[in-house]
Amino acid sequence: MLGFRDQRRLGPPLAEPLRPVTIDAEPGLIREAHLFLLDRLGQGMGFAFHPQCCLEPPAYERIVVFGRFDPRAEQREFGLEIGGVAGRNARVAWLIALYIPESRRNQRFGTRLMSDLVELWCRIGVTEARLTATADSLRAYESWGFTADDSRDELDVGLHPMRLQLD
Repeated sequence: MLGFRDQRRLGPPLAEPLRPVTIDAEPGLIREAHLFLLDRLGQGMGFAFHPQCCLEPPAYERIVVFGRFDPRAEQREFGLEIGGVAGRNARVAWLIALYIPESRRNQRFGTRLMSDLVELWCRIGVTEARLTATADSLRAYESWGFTADDSRDELDVGLHPMRLQLD
């Protein structure tokens, strides 16, 4: 067990971004909106999201959001990179890590998270989401609308490139 924090020790939730998050929003505001969303969903499940610092400030070419729901987790539990598409006014979201602890699975947390992420991605001009799924997570991603990404080769046995078309 990862030892999620007790509900009484969560601390105050992150503030909602003060400006609307749209395709023209500044990269820092887009990152803030992701952190708010992750924190709000975590708080609803009885734990908070702990962002990891990024070495580079957010830019239109690269917005990074990394963190953990459990501050003591050995690996990051959420990782996302959003980047521009060359020659198009569009973005691609690369979901690098999404780990939902076994004790929190089958409680619709992942479904709610993906639904809210897709809604936010559509507002900021993300046209496609990509990821590499493990064999264990394949069914969950398929249930959220991801399909096999035939444009990329399998990286290793048991890892499956997937994509979700948003436009």
